Amino acid sequence: MKHTIAAAALICLVALVAFGAEKPSPNSEAFEVAKACFEQNATDGDVEAVFEAIGGDDGLASLTITAPDGRVIVDFKAPGHGTGMRQFRFESPEPTDVTTLKKAFPEGVYMFEGSTTSGAKLQSQATLSHQLPTTTSFISPVANAGNVASKGLTISWAPVKGSIWLHD
Repeated sequence: MKHTIAAAALICLVALVAFGAEKPSPNSEAFEVAKACFEQNATDGDVEAVFEAIGGDDGLASLTITAPDGRVIVDFKAPGHGTGMRQFRFESPEPTDVTTLKKAFPEGVYMFEGSTTSGAKLQSQATLSHQLPTTTSFISPVANAGNVASKGLTISWAPVKGSIWLHD
């Protein structure tokens, strides 16, 4: 079977990732994961802001993410069915005008606050940076190679100096 390769490797530079970050309040626990980063598609150069939160084994009944300028950018409330939601990944649109994206999601500390279905309060923070490493280049398969066999496919790219590799 052959598939067209859309070289969509994402480069994510995270200035600070709050994995069990310091709790801003003594009456709360930290999120299992709370992160904010800019990602760039290596093929077409699109940039987007990405926010991720994981609340642990209990489902989240609520999640709020507040930007450094005080604007609430995420405001989730689970319906009253009792299970909530465990994990969130929010991605912004990918405008061609990166300046607009930077204004919509300014650099700085983003506050993550939530509550679980059992009533536990969660708080963490993550710092969003607009800095991106240089774009990588694909070694194999060659970018824009068209159709390539997916069986036994190995994808490789050139290392990017100063980048941080995080995988899901």
